Amino acid sequence: MQLTIFNGSPRGKKSNSSIIIEHFIKGCEEAGKVDYKVHIVKQLKKAEDLHKIYKTSEVVLVVFPLYVDSMPAMMKEFFEWLEPFVGKKGLPKLGFIIHSGFGEAIHSFFLRDYLDKIGPEISSEYLGTMIKPSTEGMAIQTSGMVKKKMRTIRDLAAAFIQSGKFDPVIMEKSAKPIKYNAFAKVIIRLIKGLGFLDFYWNYLLKKNGAKDMHDARPYA
Repeated sequence: MQLTIFNGSPRGKKSNSSIIIEHFIKGCEEAGKVDYKVHIVKQLKKAEDLHKIYKTSEVVLVVFPLYVDSMPAMMKEFFEWLEPFVGKKGLPKLGFIIHSGFGEAIHSFFLRDYLDKIGPEISSEYLGTMIKPSTEGMAIQTSGMVKKKMRTIRDLAAAFIQSGKFDPVIMEKSAKPIKYNAFAKVIIRLIKGLGFLDFYWNYLLKKNGAKDMHDARPYA
């Protein structure tokens, strides 16, 4: 199988999308041999570059994060560049993985609906869209924690190699929880009250020299 993967994160190689792609490839390799190539969307300079890659691919997987309940601006351009392929024959199979730092999958539902609409228009076979919540901060998590979180990604990949399709049961399992239940909300409030939820954001503020500005309200 010839697999083309597009990393649609503005962070490029240093992104959670890259980690997801890495585990998807590992899942593929656990199930069989796969010939793959990864492209960084922000490195594509013109529509012709994308066209050449897309029309010569057998299977295309696009991985990108949720941005303000939608998509990064460059992904909007990515889809606009693919407009000439709408309704054409002989196109690759196409699937998406969208992820976010939100713990609830429901934040990604509107974007999945959008992809469910355009996916069949620019592919010979639309594989579906997998949602993966709670992906922020994987770069500072232990390998064991990341591997556990990425289990459904690897399972989806392995099942895909075996069947050529995205398993709907695995995708449904990945998009959990849809919403936090009452008990989870109590635990989250408790953890937030203890300051643990601020750890990662404080780490990023300090890393970028903005720790002293965390209370700034420029538009207040």
